[in-house]
Amino acid sequence: MKANLNITVNCVILNIPSKPNHNKLMAAINASEQRAHQRFPVVTPYHLVLNDKRYDGETGNISLNGAYLETITPALQASNAGQSGELILHLDDQAIMLVCQIVYVHSGDPLLPSGIGVAFDSHQNDKIALLIDFMKTIVR
Repeated sequence: MKANLNITVNCVILNIPSKPNHNKLMAAINASEQRAHQRFPVVTPYHLVLNDKRYDGETGNISLNGAYLETITPALQASNAGQSGELILHLDDQAIMLVCQIVYVHSGDPLLPSGIGVAFDSHQNDKIALLIDFMKTIVR
């Protein structure tokens, strides 16, 4: 017996210049996605702790739901997706520790720097409030 399989693919075409300006890239990404919270191009140092191992780098963008962590040292592998850890963001004069989960590991695309996407655990309202206060200082 043969079964028919119908697949529908939705795709968004982004008009991004060959050497994208980071702000233009973020605007194109935000415009093309249906996200609960906007991403902001925030470059700040971070420390990520996974399984008692520390990873360092700088963020590429931050939202109230998560962040894109660029320049991660040492590099992570796709097999790290799904792992939970502690992310310490160094924002101005304060450090905010957030529990997060790796949702994807990215490498090899020339439009977006290699790094990882993390989602913040939703049960840390006090820390998200600190993040909101920081976001208010950069959005005017």
